[in-house]
Amino acid sequence: MRIGFVLAALVAGAGLGGCMHVSGGPMAEPVGVSPPPATADSSAHAGHVMEPAAGAVTGAGGADPHAGHAGAAPAASLGTGDNVTAVIGGWRMMAMAQAIPMAGWTAPEEESNVMNGFDAYLTQPVAMVNLESPSSRFTLRVTPNFEGLALAQGEKTAGAWGEGFIDSRHPHTLLHEMMGSINFWDIGGGAASISFGRGFAPFGTDDPMSRPVAKYPTNHHLSQILERWTVNGIFAYSGWSVEGGLFGGGEPTGPYDLSNFDSFGDSWSVRAGKRLGLGGLTDSAWELTVSFGRVAEAHGGETDRRTLLNGAVRHSRMHDFGELYTLVEASRASGGGEAAYRSVLAEGSIRAGRSRPYGIATITLTTSGERSG
Repeated sequence: MRIGFVLAALVAGAGLGGCMHVSGGPMAEPVGVSPPPATADSSAHAGHVMEPAAGAVTGAGGADPHAGHAGAAPAASLGTGDNVTAVIGGWRMMAMAQAIPMAGWTAPEEESNVMNGFDAYLTQPVAMVNLESPSSRFTLRVTPNFEGLALAQGEKTAGAWGEGFIDSRHPHTLLHEMMGSINFWDIGGGAASISFGRGFAPFGTDDPMSRPVAKYPTNHHLSQILERWTVNGIFAYSGWSVEGGLFGGGEPTGPYDLSNFDSFGDSWSVRAGKRLGLGGLTDSAWELTVSFGRVAEAHGGETDRRTLLNGAVRHSRMHDFGELYTLVEASRASGGGEAAYRSVLAEGSIRAGRSRPYGIATITLTTSGERSG
């Protein structure tokens, strides 16, 4: 058994391309309809700067309250955070790109350890494109990820594991996300959305890329189910939301592997949430969620079924001293003939002007061995 503990602090700044991951601002609502929920694929990216059209439920925060109205936007413009936006025939397209330069020194107890030494690299080189219909009835998000080029050998991260990597975070796949959504604004007094494609199953907390994180936390594989072919649904009513997803449990075997479509339908997950305070489902002051998943994973020619649990509390709000963001979560994975994996994470940041001090503490119990090469 390995016990990994990480305590880190940094000041998060803009990545290359001028995009910063921030908590979303108020979302605009389409005229004459009820407030929208997040789409069934949105929560994983709830912190991205890229702003949705009026009433869009893509979860990309910071919506322009006048977006989508006649004469409100030119044919093409630069949005908040240097996101490129264009409106053609009522359809709205938004695009952004980023990459984060990183340098660090790892000093394990034994100098002969392969982890010892200095590293400089580019992490999270991604782009994102959102396309939304005039009423945001239909939306499409595509997120290509170029870590297969920039991080072919992984990103050195003590305590991390997954997809054949130990003490290193694996590169994500070229097609990190490609999800289409159909949104329904008024159903039973609430609102609903159905999403389909390759992306995030409804489980756990937001994609670390959408949080003020430069390095992925070590609990990444316990708190998110990502890069799966999935069909997700969400129903939201009066601050409550219930989500469900049917997907393939097989993980990609490399940054260019899309073949895990073959396992579609063998896994599922559900998530329930309650939002409190001012704002809607993507910008409320408080959010409480619980998640449950059953995931089939193939190892050594055999398929194991693992049970995943996650509970989280998130706070994000402007205060007199600046914008405060905090997240506390606990995760557990069991089954597959192994001891249970457990993790607790706490992170937070304060935005004051252009600076954003950030801190994170995690403890993760796993059965993975030490890295030897």
